[in-house]
Amino acid sequence: MRPRPLLEGAGLAALYIAPFASIFLMPSLGAAYHRVHPLTSIYRAILVVTMLVWAMAALGFFVLECLPLRWKRAGWLIPIVLLPWLFFSSMTAAFSASPEIAIRSVRANHYLTPAIAVLALLLLLRPLVFDRCVTGFQSCYAVAGFGLIVIAPPVGYHALHNEPRERISFARAGLPAVSPSAPRIVWILMDELSYDQVFPSRQPDVVLPNFDSLAKSSVVFSAIHPVGTETENVLPALLLGRPIVDLRKPYAEPPAYRTTPNGPWQRFAQSETIFAEAHSYGWTTGVAGWYNPYCRLLPDVLDRCSWEASDPGGTPLTSGLRSTNSVSENMSVMIPFRGRMDLLLHLPIRGRTAAHRREYAAVMAQAEDILKDSRIRFVLLHLPVPHPPGIFNRKLCTLSDHGTYLDNLVLADQSLGELRSILQSTPAANNTILIVSSDHSWRTFMWRRTADWSPDSSRASRDTYDPRPMLMVQFPRSVTGQVVTKPVGALVLHRVLEDLLRGHMKSPADLNDLIDQQPQKINDVQVGN
Repeated sequence: MRPRPLLEGAGLAALYIAPFASIFLMPSLGAAYHRVHPLTSIYRAILVVTMLVWAMAALGFFVLECLPLRWKRAGWLIPIVLLPWLFFSSMTAAFSASPEIAIRSVRANHYLTPAIAVLALLLLLRPLVFDRCVTGFQSCYAVAGFGLIVIAPPVGYHALHNEPRERISFARAGLPAVSPSAPRIVWILMDELSYDQVFPSRQPDVVLPNFDSLAKSSVVFSAIHPVGTETENVLPALLLGRPIVDLRKPYAEPPAYRTTPNGPWQRFAQSETIFAEAHSYGWTTGVAGWYNPYCRLLPDVLDRCSWEASDPGGTPLTSGLRSTNSVSENMSVMIPFRGRMDLLLHLPIRGRTAAHRREYAAVMAQAEDILKDSRIRFVLLHLPVPHPPGIFNRKLCTLSDHGTYLDNLVLADQSLGELRSILQSTPAANNTILIVSSDHSWRTFMWRRTADWSPDSSRASRDTYDPRPMLMVQFPRSVTGQVVTKPVGALVLHRVLEDLLRGHMKSPADLNDLIDQQPQKINDVQVGN
């Protein structure tokens, strides 16, 4: 076979596989970070599909070279139309986290690809001009072929490198019994819970009795300034007590973070987290979480851990790639047209709501179980609601494939009620400090450009973004509620946890003293009192 068809075939294969492979190779994207390790079956599937597409494309280009001139020109219509389709669908997938770029790529594909197809057909009437266009497209495919030099080596390395499967749950043996009189801290973090939607701007048909009941005996913060809008940054920031503006997540290595945009990279150290501090004061610790790989990040400072892997921010093309799948199952996800057509037509990701329901049910089961384990005194429960997609129908009060953020908000309220009911049945119920918070608010600026948006969402949000996350603190035996209106940063939660663990905070009055000491946040800039 001549070298040019091989290089052109490599170009087609590189364009085809790029949106699948890149998200598992670029540290800034971190799709590998949120999946159970190792990802061997994913890398092997990518490698096999790359080789198959390369072989078939190279054979197709070789056949085109051997055809009579008339048939060669007609045959080249296919790769001419394929090139913009592959390029813009890859752009859409690669930049799905940037809605503006993704939408422009979708629109370009809607109009440019058909336009090029029509133009190519018309140019067949001008054979010499058409031949020059073919030469240009051949050069494009050949140049794209060098992309396999970037993709193939790391994919091949990870595909051939065997690693033991990591633990997604564990519990230390021999934990001592805990006296019912010992204090307990339960921190429930609900992903994407908006203070604005729960209290001041709640919709008339959204009933949240459990949030209302908790507020009557809690300190509620009405002006918390978020530490970020990305869960993978916010949670480490809360655990470390320092802002995180960027996170590097190389596959099979600990993450690194920056506290300022141009600051030095620092390795994430579990010994610097609030759980390590809890251990140093003699507290037993546990997490039942979602999305963030808690058991991988905190193995030495947790006595009990479970986490449910997920990648809700992943592209439609990669959402079905799972390390727990076989190689053939992951290959089937990369079947031509299925995922790409959903992407180009801006359709909902197939199976996404079902996956989110499974994740919610799994996390809730683990959360309920860890609450019943009275030996664990400091507990973090990270729940995947009310984070989209909608998995609940608030009118029928049942899990559903069709729902909105508001439906999930009602589900979050029901979840809170179930967890509080379990807490009340535990021996330490009268000594438990309950914290309900969120990582960030409802990111309307992101969801309004997706299939998860609805007229219901537009009406509730007023097409604006309210950045306030939730923070509520309930002390044992507290019977009165209080609203803190002072604007403070979300990292105040870390200070609250520190004082609770040290025994320095035992009442709302102690919390008020801490808030008085905090610098006021105005337009995200700290100023003195």
